[in-house]
Amino acid sequence: MNRSIRGTLCAVIGGICWGFSGCCGQYLLSIKNMDSNLLTTIRLLASGIILLIISFFTQRKNLTEALKDKKDLARILCFGIFGMMLCQLSYLTAIKYTNAATATVIQYVGPVLVTIVVCVMRRKLPTPAEVTAVIFAVTGTFLIATHADPSSLVISTKGLVWSILAAVSVVTYTLIPGKVIEKRSSAVVSGYGMTVGGVILFFALRVWKTHISLDTGSVLATAAIVLIGTVAAFSLYLQAVSDVGPMKASVIASIEPVSSAVISWLWLGNTFMPVDIIGFALIISTVFLLSAKKGKINLKKYF
Repeated sequence: MNRSIRGTLCAVIGGICWGFSGCCGQYLLSIKNMDSNLLTTIRLLASGIILLIISFFTQRKNLTEALKDKKDLARILCFGIFGMMLCQLSYLTAIKYTNAATATVIQYVGPVLVTIVVCVMRRKLPTPAEVTAVIFAVTGTFLIATHADPSSLVISTKGLVWSILAAVSVVTYTLIPGKVIEKRSSAVVSGYGMTVGGVILFFALRVWKTHISLDTGSVLATAAIVLIGTVAAFSLYLQAVSDVGPMKASVIASIEPVSSAVISWLWLGNTFMPVDIIGFALIISTVFLLSAKKGKINLKKYF
């Protein structure tokens, strides 16, 4: 299959998987009252181990060589801590304090932050499209957080902070892996990264002391987050980054917040005011602005 077509399909399917996963997270955190630290740890460890097992049987050479190459190993470790772990912990905690759709949409400020970082790295002024994207992202976040009333927040302060941190994590997990994905494959890099992040959280947060009560719904939702929203989604997205580049992959995967909003409305009964929809639209439109010809940036050049 042509790499461009494969990358596009991977980004689309991965985005939908993420949207569904976010709704499963809201179900577990808001309805089943599961602890977000525990859920994050389970998600990372289970997904990482599954990917490493798959990699052991399908690409053992990449699995072992990634550990022998000090530069690759350093990137993978940083990716696990500042990419996967930060991403999952901030995103699920944001959902806990807001809802799946809101957390997902604000997280999509991430591509704008990626653009800002690369502009700084290139020591160049942003293009008009990039400036517009920044304005739209800030305005959209403002509308979602305040409903156009700067004197009050309609979402909790914790929800807003964790959502913004989730957006920052988009920068780290998009940029840190660099060419390691091309060399070692998305499954190997994701597997190691998730396992590293999960092990660190397991001991740092002492999650074994967390009370857990599982029923059929909780087990199914957790399994969906691990298999669909993590193993499948991250592998597909990172493959898309490798095939079509991080900017285009981010644009195509912007179907995620749309799918999250629709699923959460149908399944969880989330409702949104017109001002929320405007804010959503402004933030989502930024990824399309950044895909414009004058706004494209060759990130691979720097990694």
